[in-house]
Amino acid sequence: MLTEETLRKAIRAAGSGDVVELRPLSGGLGAAALWRVVWPDGRASVARAFPEGAADAAERERLAMAAAREGGVRVPSVQAQLDIGERPVLLIDLVPGWTVFDAVQHRPGDAVRLGRSMGEQLAGLHGVRAPARLADDGWLALGGDALAPLAPLLRRLPAQDRLLHLDYHPLNVLAHGEVSGIIDWANARSGPPFLDLARSHAIIHAARIAGILPAAESEPDAIDELLRGLRDGHAATFGPDPSPGLCRAWALAMTVADVEGHIGRPGSPFTPEVVGRLARERDAAIARVRAGDM
Repeated sequence: MLTEETLRKAIRAAGSGDVVELRPLSGGLGAAALWRVVWPDGRASVARAFPEGAADAAERERLAMAAAREGGVRVPSVQAQLDIGERPVLLIDLVPGWTVFDAVQHRPGDAVRLGRSMGEQLAGLHGVRAPARLADDGWLALGGDALAPLAPLLRRLPAQDRLLHLDYHPLNVLAHGEVSGIIDWANARSGPPFLDLARSHAIIHAARIAGILPAAESEPDAIDELLRGLRDGHAATFGPDPSPGLCRAWALAMTVADVEGHIGRPGSPFTPEVVGRLARERDAAIARVRAGDM
């Protein structure tokens, strides 16, 4: 287990300076641990500590963030990369603002505007070619065997060299008036842009079913309005998705494969019933595409 003293010593040994405060932060469902780091001049950073043996994952995140930032996307800068034994740590700028989810809960009237800002930033990301280290067709396998019947169609999707985030949702995007930073790049890789947009919708849908986000009402709520803005902001650059059924099927498959590993974990909202419902929706979406509904 990574302790405060071990992390403090590693930061000092790497030449990053003394630390005034180290405080654990609550993270999402991923494996990385987060710490708030406060420096003597009052600046704050985040230490993102990966599991042992995850050097490749840390390097992929660093490369993705650097490429996105160079492309003009609002991404925290990586200040340093440390190694604590076999455990890599990225020191990252602390971005000001709330999560977009918190922002729209506080001011629901801002949902469309913040969603559009999210869509514009996502479109900006999709204007960036993925770094060579991330450029492969691994995105095809992210949905598991269920997608095998759709593989020929998926392989024909255009612009497969674009940088994707693949965990782009209102808890991983910060806002300070507008989008101020995109965090948690663990899933970043190359792939067709509209898969990333569909994946955002699938994540939010799954989070609502699992009770992580408020359930959808009969009338559009702030999350629905946020999604509308997200679509519109992205479409302003890329236009509408030409294959929404195919992209939705892929995104649901990736999301099912993602959350299946959380079944049985203490406190996990992804119960067998929740995952089973998502799997049935995935299968129905795949069947519709096979019947010609692209």
